[in-house]
Amino acid sequence: MRAQRDPKVPKFGWKRQRSKHGTEYFHYPSDFARLLWLYPLAMGRATTFPGTTIHHSTPDRYLLHFVESGELWHRINNKTVLARSGEACLMDLGQEVVHGATGPRPSSSYWVTFNGKDMERGFSELHADRYPIFAGLNAAAMTRLFGELLRLTEKEDIAYEMRAAGMLTLLLAELYAVRAKDHPPVSLGRGARLYSAPVRKGIDWIVREYVTPYSLNELFQAVGYSRSYYTRLFRKETGVPPVVWLNRYRIEQAQRLLANSDKSIAQIARAVGIADQNYFARLFRRIVGITARNFRLARREPPSILSSLPAGAANE
Repeated sequence: MRAQRDPKVPKFGWKRQRSKHGTEYFHYPSDFARLLWLYPLAMGRATTFPGTTIHHSTPDRYLLHFVESGELWHRINNKTVLARSGEACLMDLGQEVVHGATGPRPSSSYWVTFNGKDMERGFSELHADRYPIFAGLNAAAMTRLFGELLRLTEKEDIAYEMRAAGMLTLLLAELYAVRAKDHPPVSLGRGARLYSAPVRKGIDWIVREYVTPYSLNELFQAVGYSRSYYTRLFRKETGVPPVVWLNRYRIEQAQRLLANSDKSIAQIARAVGIADQNYFARLFRRIVGITARNFRLARREPPSILSSLPAGAANE
């Protein structure tokens, strides 16, 4: 008896179809690609008309929209965000996502659904779970990269999967370039383990507010947990309590200012949220191991020519 094909699984080699929004391309990644790289699953260039509503319910993949013209709204876990022309929206389709066009005219956009090695961590490092909209992008670069990915998908040559992984990596790099300006990269997990949402929220808050002297009670209020519970949770996941993480982050920023600016040590202390210069000096030495002044000198003094000569050569 002839086995029947599962109608949900397209016939091998089928990768293109027309929809009312445009042409869609599909790719069925190899086990090799799933193990090693980012890989596209479907992509296209869509025209979405006002009043259109599109629902997504496909776990184990991410969706990236780049709006060329018009506006697209996105409702993610009952929160609505708007992507305007030149902006992108990155979503985890493991949660409820709905999108549509707004405004008087249709919206034109590129889109790709994809997944891959360490993408869960990459999604968190981009803070896309809390800030899915990416503004200030290099629109020309995004358009070029999406166009190249489309051409690769149409051809699907023998090196397609590796080349497509490269294009996806470059697209994510454009997102990272704008996100790092407002949300400096911080470690979001030890090893392969991700921090929980409450701990990531606390880290985000510290990174935003560290320049302002504040009581840690404000942090606990911002994350919505009691001091005792949140301190235990934070320490369990990061290895240190919130106050130690905050102090280390402030001193890390102070090191950058000492090495790359002419601000006085007192000015730098205030710039990282520590009003008391004596406390700053003690904290810096405890964490770094040397004084702030010596740290600056070590980073700025050029190596002595004599120090590079063989022993006794300076007297010849």
